[in-house]
Amino acid sequence: MLGNIEANLILLDRGVQGLTVITPDLQAIATNVLNNKVPDKWGAFYFSMKALSRWLEDLNERMTFFGNWCAKGLPYVYLISAFMYPNGFNTALL
Repeated sequence: MLGNIEANLILLDRGVQGLTVITPDLQAIATNVLNNKVPDKWGAFYFSMKALSRWLEDLNERMTFFGNWCAKGLPYVYLISAFMYPNGFNTALL
């Protein structure tokens, strides 16, 4: 997911500089970014009705949670909203 977002932003940056052709997909991403909306390609990773700025903050919180989980071991409290499919996590706990 993060690699896809990074690749889109790199291609968009190169397109704005005139180094590559801006495809219709990149144009759609640029339009959404300018309007503070989550691009459809990015929003497919997890459902959210938030504006792009808040969506990116939420994504950062999710990545921090999972990064800490990997670095420090199992947490005592789980951020259930960080999971893309929380029902699956709850089922696994049962």
